[in-house]
Amino acid sequence: MLARRRLSLSGAEAAGTFRRDAASARNSNSGRRRMNAANIHSTAATPESTVLDGRVAKWSLPALELPLGPDAPALKRLRLPQGELAQFYDADEGIRYLAFIELLPGQVRGNHYHRVKEELLYVIRGEVVLCVADIESKARADVTLRAGDLAVIRTRIAHALRTVEAGQAIEFSPARFDAADIHPFLLSGGVARC
Repeated sequence: MLARRRLSLSGAEAAGTFRRDAASARNSNSGRRRMNAANIHSTAATPESTVLDGRVAKWSLPALELPLGPDAPALKRLRLPQGELAQFYDADEGIRYLAFIELLPGQVRGNHYHRVKEELLYVIRGEVVLCVADIESKARADVTLRAGDLAVIRTRIAHALRTVEAGQAIEFSPARFDAADIHPFLLSGGVARC
């Protein structure tokens, strides 16, 4: 059985870690920005918003055009003549789970939480409401995600996606998928609401 690490940095701690790592990488021979799972949450500096005491964070990745300056963020959307290139993960720790999500209008997916797997969600196109709840405190919140938004959902946070506008998203995690780590938690008030 593989040992799995729990990510536990607050947004401010992660942002500080990333700034130190980025400065260190700029001063190294490779010049590559160094990131790992513990600071992936800060790759776009500080989150645009957080809910549930920072256990769910959202970043809207900047859409940039070439040429990029030396301070360009690691995570970004590049508007190129060939089409957009979204860079939404760049870390030393690999991705062990990756899934494509089709977002159909009015549909809800999720209504569960994980004890081991922390999830990252990148919206390619469309709009969703990410409904979240802390399974211990029962505090709830809704986060609207649109194209170019990246969300991090920490462990023990129940989550469901309600599609507002059809589109696609990518769900990924440094932890492997484990069906035994899916714990039902009803966030929706019916089949098509959360």
